[in-house]
Amino acid sequence: MYIKKQDISILLKYCSGYDIIPSMINENKNILFLILTNCINKVFDVFMAVFVISFLFNHTDDIVQIGIYNIVCGLVVGALAYLTGNWLKRGSRLLMYKIGIVATFLFMCAFVFFRDAIVSHLVLFGALYGVMMAFKSFPNNLIRAESISGPNLIKFQGYNEAMKNIVRIGAPVVLGFFLTMDSYFRTVEFLAILALAEFIVFSQIKIMPQKTNKRFELKKVANQWRAIPILKYLDWAEFCRGATVDGALGTLITIYAAYLFKTDLNLGILGSAFYIVSIVLSFLFGRICKSHHFVKILLLSGVMSILSVLLFIIVPDMASFIFYNFCFTVAVAFVRIIEDINIIKISYLPKIAPRRVEYFAMRELILCLGRFFGYGIMIIVGIFGSFVLLKYLLLGLTLFLCIMCISCARMSYNIADK
Repeated sequence: MYIKKQDISILLKYCSGYDIIPSMINENKNILFLILTNCINKVFDVFMAVFVISFLFNHTDDIVQIGIYNIVCGLVVGALAYLTGNWLKRGSRLLMYKIGIVATFLFMCAFVFFRDAIVSHLVLFGALYGVMMAFKSFPNNLIRAESISGPNLIKFQGYNEAMKNIVRIGAPVVLGFFLTMDSYFRTVEFLAILALAEFIVFSQIKIMPQKTNKRFELKKVANQWRAIPILKYLDWAEFCRGATVDGALGTLITIYAAYLFKTDLNLGILGSAFYIVSIVLSFLFGRICKSHHFVKILLLSGVMSILSVLLFIIVPDMASFIFYNFCFTVAVAFVRIIEDINIIKISYLPKIAPRRVEYFAMRELILCLGRFFGYGIMIIVGIFGSFVLLKYLLLGLTLFLCIMCISCARMSYNIADK
C-alpha cells in the first residue's frame, strides 16, 4: 500500500496533538527558496544596519537620537510579537511575511525620499522600522522550524549564512554608490525590483497548515517552561544577542565606521571586505561541521572578540578598529549560525512543539529586552558621557557577546546530536 507524505504528517499530528516535526512537503525546494528569500532580505538589512544608522549619526552627531530610534523600534517589535500571536496560531505565517515585504519596501522608499525629515520624525520612522521587522522575523522563524528537518539544519544554516555574506559583499557597494550619488529614483527602482523578487521567491515556499484550536497563552506557557533548564541558557543567549549582535553593539560599530570612513561608498567597501572570509568559513561550517564542534567554535569566537576589543581600547587607531571589526564579523557569523540551529532544535522538543508560536514570540520579546538594555546604556553614555567613552561601552557590550557565546556553548552541550 502506498502511503503519501501528507498522510504521515497527519498521522503524526493525530498522535501528538500537533505537528512536532517540520512539514514533509518539498523540503529541498523550501530550503532553496528560504535561502534565496533570506539573501534578498539581507540587502534590506544592509541598507538598514549600515546606511540608515550612518545617516542618522552624520546628521545628528548624537547617539541619544540613534538609541531612541532603536528603542521605539524594539517596542513596536515586542508589541506586535504579542498581538499577532493568535493570528499566527491560525496558520497565517506566509501572509504575515508577505505583508512584511510590502512594509519593508514602503519604509525604504520613505527613507530615500524623506530622509532629511527622519531626524524631526524619529519616533515615527522607528515605529515603521519596528513594523517591518516584526512582520518578517517572527513568521520567518516559524517557517524555518516547520520547513526544515533536524538532519538538514547545519547545512541549511551554514549555506544560508554563506550566501547572505556573498550578498553583503555586493550590496553595500551598490547601495553606497546610489546613496552617495543621490540617485533617489534609481535607488527606489532597485529596491522595487528586489521587493518584487523577494515576493515571487517567497511565494514558492509551501508548508503544511499549522492551525490549532489552542489560544495564544504566553504568560501561562512561560510559567510552565520555567522548570526547563535549557531554556534558561537560551534566554540568556537571546538577551545578550539583543544587546549586542542584533542591537547596540552592531549599531556602535557602524557609528565608529561612519566616523572613521567619511563617505557611504567607503563605508560600503569596508563592509564588503570583511565578509569574504566569512563566506568561506560559513560554507565550511555547513559542509563539514558537526554539532560536537559547536562548543569549541563558540569559545574561540568569544576569546577572539574580547582580545580584539582590548587591542582597540589600548591602541585606538584605524588599524586596530578594522581588526576588531573583522574579528567581530567572523565571530558573529558562527554565533548566529549555531544559536539559530539550537533555537530550531529546541522547537522540535515534545514539550515545546505544541506551543511553538508562544516559543518564538518569547524569543522576540527577550530579544527586545536585550535591545532595550543595550540601547538604554548607549543613551545614558550619550547624555552623561562623551564620544571617548564609547570605547568602554564597546568593551562592555563585547563582554555580553562573550556571555552569549558561553550560553550558546552550554546549550549546545546539552542538546548535541539529539
